Amino acid sequence: MAYIETRLSAKDRSFTHKYESSTRYSSTKFEILIIDYLKENAYPVWRLRVIYCSDDDYLNITSASFILNGKKYTFSGIADKDWYVKDDDGYAEQVLIRFGMDNIDFLAALEDIFGDTEDVTEVAENATCKLILHGREDVEVDLGEGFSLDFLVIRLGMVNINGLDFLEKAYSTTMKITDVD
Repeated sequence: MAYIETRLSAKDRSFTHKYESSTRYSSTKFEILIIDYLKENAYPVWRLRVIYCSDDDYLNITSASFILNGKKYTFSGIADKDWYVKDDDGYAEQVLIRFGMDNIDFLAALEDIFGDTEDVTEVAENATCKLILHGREDVEVDLGEGFSLDFLVIRLGMVNINGLDFLEKAYSTTMKITDVD
């Protein structure tokens, strides 16, 4: 397997929350996983990792919602008990969202608010995206410029390898769309 990801650090992609770890960064990371790398039938899968770090305890994330342009996109079935870590520095957990054709509305909404992919350095200054992590309680955070830049760079990577043509092959994470009141 092979991965394509940006060179942005966890600090560049980080978000803050009320249980913020003093030793780690909670962050998001877009990536492309190449399935069957070096084989003739290789294809890309677009993914988003959310890494939650806390000094307090695990959040036990069961789902995540993104609020964009008056819509809430909720991804469920993302928890994995093997992605929980406790050490002397605190707690960390990861969840993974896989994008396929079932998630095209969310990807289109991201592209709509973050602007044109032709110049990734000109990320819309007023573009906002809220993330709500659902677990033992809901934790709401604002995702900033690092999130949008990371998205745009990986979007360019998908376009350059004709990755969008392969969205139909990818197993999608379950997504539900609702209007925000």
